[in-house]
Amino acid sequence: MGIERLFLIFLASMASGLAAHANERVALVVGNSSYRASPLTNPRNDANAMADLLSKAGFVVDKQLDTDLGQLQSAVDRFGQAIRDPKVKFGLFYYAGHGLQQDWRNYMVPVTANIRTAADVPRQAVDVSNLLRYMEQTTDRSFLIVLDACRDDPFAGNFRPAAKGLSQFDAPVGSLLAYATSPGAVAQDGEGRNGLYTGYLLKEFAVPGARLEDAFKRVRLSVRLASRGAQVPWESTSLEEDLYLFPLVSHKLSEADRDKLLEKEMTTWLRVKSTTDPEVLAGFIREYPSGSASELAQSRMNRLLSAVAAQDTQRQQQAAQAAAQVAAQAQAQAAARESAARLVAQQAEEKRLAAERSEQERVRLAQLEKARGEEQRQQAAAKAAALAETARIAAETARMAELETQRVAAAQMELAKVTAAKAEAQRVQEAARQSQLLADVAAAELLRLQALRLQKEADERALALKAEEARVAAVRLAQAQQAEATRLESERLALVAAAPAPAPVALAPTPFYKGYNEHRRQYSIGDEMNIRVIDGFNKSEKPLRMVVTHVDVEADRVLFNDGAFASDTMGNVTTNDRGAFSTPRQFYPADLFVGKKWSTRFKQTRPNGVTYTFQYDLKVVGKEKVTVPAGTFEAYRIEARGFNIELGARLERNIWVAPGINADIVHEIKVRLRNGNWDQNDRQELASYVQAHHD
Repeated sequence: MGIERLFLIFLASMASGLAAHANERVALVVGNSSYRASPLTNPRNDANAMADLLSKAGFVVDKQLDTDLGQLQSAVDRFGQAIRDPKVKFGLFYYAGHGLQQDWRNYMVPVTANIRTAADVPRQAVDVSNLLRYMEQTTDRSFLIVLDACRDDPFAGNFRPAAKGLSQFDAPVGSLLAYATSPGAVAQDGEGRNGLYTGYLLKEFAVPGARLEDAFKRVRLSVRLASRGAQVPWESTSLEEDLYLFPLVSHKLSEADRDKLLEKEMTTWLRVKSTTDPEVLAGFIREYPSGSASELAQSRMNRLLSAVAAQDTQRQQQAAQAAAQVAAQAQAQAAARESAARLVAQQAEEKRLAAERSEQERVRLAQLEKARGEEQRQQAAAKAAALAETARIAAETARMAELETQRVAAAQMELAKVTAAKAEAQRVQEAARQSQLLADVAAAELLRLQALRLQKEADERALALKAEEARVAAVRLAQAQQAEATRLESERLALVAAAPAPAPVALAPTPFYKGYNEHRRQYSIGDEMNIRVIDGFNKSEKPLRMVVTHVDVEADRVLFNDGAFASDTMGNVTTNDRGAFSTPRQFYPADLFVGKKWSTRFKQTRPNGVTYTFQYDLKVVGKEKVTVPAGTFEAYRIEARGFNIELGARLERNIWVAPGINADIVHEIKVRLRNGNWDQNDRQELASYVQAHHD
C-alpha cells in the first residue's frame, strides 16, 4: 500500500507536466482473447491494464478489444495517420493475442480468423509491416512496438505455421521493437490475471524515472528466471534518445558523482561476481541494468542458467532412466511371474493329460479284450450252425433238383412257342413307333428354327432404334452445353469490362534480421592467436603473439603469455602493456545482435602510477563479412565512442567479433587528444589462430 500511495503522489505531481504533452504521445493498444478455436485468458486483461497505465503516462490511447479483421486494420490505419501529426513525438503500439510468422513477416490474428491454409494468412490477418510503413514516413520522433503474441498452436490444430513464434528483424531508425520471447519461440499465457511477459512489463513501466531500455532489461531478466529459461523476451532497438513513460527531473552528474556511482557498483560487483546463485546476480542486474558491469553480470548469468538448464536436463534424463529401469524391472518381474505361472499350469495340464490318456488306454484295452472274447464265441456258434445248415440244404437241394428237372423240360417246350410269337409282334410295333418319333422331331426342329429367325429380326430392329435415339440426344446435349458456355463467357466478359481495376496493395518490406548470438568465449590453455598490428600513421606492421597459459573460469580470469596480458572470460582486457584496470572494461556484450547498446566506465593505472578514467558508449551497428589474413568471417561490428576524462581525449574503437572465435577479428583504436592531435591510430587484425580442443 505504501508503494501505491507514493506512486499516486508521483502521478499527481506529474499531472500538469503530462497534460502539457498530451498531444505529443499517442498509443494503440489491442487485446484479443475471444478466439473461436483457441481462446486466450489474459490478452484482454493485459490490454486494459496497459491502456490504463499509458493514459496515466499522458498518452492518447485507442484501446481495441477482441477485434475482427476490419476493426484491427482500421485501428492500425488510424494509428498510422495519428503518428503523422507533427506534434506527435512518441508513438506506442501494444498488441496481445495470437500471432504468427510466415515468409519472414509477422501477422496479428483477429478473433474471427478461420485460418486453415498458408494462403489464408495474408487474407485474414494483419501484417505488422503495415505499422513500419507508417513509421518510415515520419521523422524526428520515437516509436515503441510491443508484441506479446507468440502463443503456441494459435489455431487449435487446424493450421500449423511453418515456424513457431514471430520472426525477429532489426528495428527501423528511432524505434524499439519488443517481443514477449526470442526468435521462433513461444510465450506463456500466464497463470494470474496478466500474461507472464506483460505482468512484468506493467510493473517495470510504472517505475518513476525508469528508462524504457532499462525496464525491458529488467523484464527480460524476471521472465527468464520465472520460466527457468524457457521464455526469454527480446528487443531490437535503434532509439536515438532515452525514452521514459514517467520521466523525472534529473540533473547532470558530475565526474565525482559518476566515480561514486562506479565505486558503489564495483563494490557490489566484487561481492557478487563469483556467486553461483542466479537470483543474486539478478538482484545486481536489476539495480544496475545499464551499469559498467551489467554485461559482465549478464554473461555470468547466461553461464549459470546454462548450467542450471544442463542440470535440469540431466535430472530429467536421470529421472527418465530411473523410471525406465523401474518399469523394466517391474516388467521383468511380471514376465517372470507370468512365465512361472505358465510353467506350473503347463506341468499340471501335462499331468492331467497323462492321467487321462492312461485311463483311456486301460478302458480301450478292456473293451478290446471283451470284444475279442465275444467275437470268438460268436464265431464258434456260427461255425456249428453253418455246418448243420449246409447238410440240410444239401439234402433238400438234391430232392428239388430232381423235380425241377422234370418241370423245366415241359415248360421249355411251351415257352419256346410263346416267345417266338411275342417277338414277332414286338418287332412290328417298334418299327411303327420309330417312324412316328422321327416325324415328330423333324416338325419340332423346323418350328424352333423359324422362331429363332423371327426373334433375331425383332432384336436387330429394336437395337437400331435405340442407337438412333441416343445419337440424337447426345447431339442435342452438346448443342445446349455449347450455348450455355457461350452465354456464361459473354456475361463474364461484360462484368470484367464493367468492373474497376483493383487497387494495388502496397506492403512495407520486412526489414532484414541479421541474427542473434550469445557472446561466449571458451578459452583453453594452448589457444594461440597471432595478430598483425598496423600503425595508421606510417603503415608499419608488427606481430603480436598471444598464447593462453592459464584459465580460471570461477575467478573469471585468463592469462596470456605467462601473465604479460590478462582478460576476463569474455575477452575484456584486465592487464596489458599500458597498465592494469582496477575496474572491469566491458567492451563485449552478453548478447550480440544489431542495435544492442551498453556503456562502460573504468579506470586504468599506468606503469608510472597515473590513473585515468575512461567512459565509453558502445553499440552493435551491423553484421558483415570481414577479411583478414586468418580468413573471411561473418562478424558483428561494435562501435565504441568515449573519452579519457583526465586527458580530455576522444576515443574511437571499432571491433569486429565472430561467434566461436576466441579473439577479435579486427580491433581499431583511435585516440585524439584535447588539442586535436592524434595520439594513437592502430588496427589489429587476426593473422592466424589455433584453438585447443574443448571437451
